[in-house]
Amino acid sequence: MNKLLLLVILIILTLNISALNPTKYYEEFFTSFLSDPNSIQNYLPEETIYAANVLGITYDINYPKFLIGNIPTENIRKILLNDPDKYQLTINDLGEGYSHLEVSIIHGKLNYFFKNLQLISEADYSTRNWQTQESEFFRFRFPTGNPPDLIAVKQLDDFAKLTLNTLTCSLSKVEQLKEEKINYLFCPDEDTIDLVTGFRTRGICLLNQDYVVSRFPAHFHEVSHMLINYRIQENQLFTHPFLLEGFAVAMGGRGGKTAEIILNIGLFLQNSGFANYEELLSLEGFIQMDASISYPVAGLYNCFLMNNLDFDSYLNLYRKYGNDNGNFNSIQITELPLKSDWEKFLINADFQTIALNNKTNYSSILNTDSLKVGQSKEYFEFHTKSPIKIDFEAGKFQLTVSGRFKITCNENEVNILDTATGNLVATYVNGFTLENQPVEKQNGLWHFFVKRSVFE
Repeated sequence: MNKLLLLVILIILTLNISALNPTKYYEEFFTSFLSDPNSIQNYLPEETIYAANVLGITYDINYPKFLIGNIPTENIRKILLNDPDKYQLTINDLGEGYSHLEVSIIHGKLNYFFKNLQLISEADYSTRNWQTQESEFFRFRFPTGNPPDLIAVKQLDDFAKLTLNTLTCSLSKVEQLKEEKINYLFCPDEDTIDLVTGFRTRGICLLNQDYVVSRFPAHFHEVSHMLINYRIQENQLFTHPFLLEGFAVAMGGRGGKTAEIILNIGLFLQNSGFANYEELLSLEGFIQMDASISYPVAGLYNCFLMNNLDFDSYLNLYRKYGNDNGNFNSIQITELPLKSDWEKFLINADFQTIALNNKTNYSSILNTDSLKVGQSKEYFEFHTKSPIKIDFEAGKFQLTVSGRFKITCNENEVNILDTATGNLVATYVNGFTLENQPVEKQNGLWHFFVKRSVFE
């Protein structure tokens, strides 16, 4: 008997069961799940199983990947199985063949969604009517009428290429990713991402289906997490956060700020003595330190590791500090490069994208009352009002009401926002410099220098 016929029989049987006693169907689903989590494979449609495994990303777990993030511990499962009074099932008919099973348990709730009595994810249910759009490496889903900006899509594809190269991915794996693509669920606001993930967050990787979900159309940090998992393939469920978040910061920045900005903050924190990477090598030390400090410093040190080690050695270190329970020993200093190499890295590191002093000769390329721009080989010199919006194309700046780049200045800082991606792409904050130099005005215009790479 072939698989298609078995599937048809299963659907017919379950439809009959549901029609006669829907409560019994869901009770049997949940008790079967408690006794053997692998039994949910019987409730998953083949397309869901395929989509969750097509990229070859696996985790060292003893239950189906689809359940990551939505399975109680083995001890709790045993308690619930032995005492049904400790949980309560609530069944909601959502219409159009969809249903929702809410399970109230000892320490919270579990949610399971079904389509025609087959298990689907909450993310798939929430985005069932969304539009799709494909790029080189990504398959975007988005609410109708809210597509990601095409500039952001292009930047995300370019970032994927760069990161795959850094990860030393084989050509065949790169081509596979182009063919199968990463599913990227673009949520234009907080309410939407809360609906899809259950969290009010900027972005998250849903490991159970290899989805990236984000409020940003180009969330480099979360894509970094997905791409290193793709490179490793056989992953541990948890990785020490010093390496996990350090890699994603070093490649993709954090919190709407590019990698250069966050790494520059890390460099300041390390050089000023506000923080030291050694404090973050233990799990407790990393968790107890505020993320605004731990992430930049971890990112800086991981940047150093990737520059100092061959990438296979870096990946071996990354994988060594992974497990299935999230409890980690401290990363050993003896497994890291020499401190003298770290000190040399700190001396030579330069992630600053905006400078206040630069003695290079500049040739004028734009001269208006509100914006004057000069250029050298490495920098653009700005004299500008604030706020101001500009476009940059083919080596030329143009003042426009709806410009892609928004520049804001005051005596303490300069910020350049890429409105296409939602990321801050360059910043100067005098409080994050050892010199603490204020931004100056010349003839009523704020004066500073920006690396060409910010725009080009």
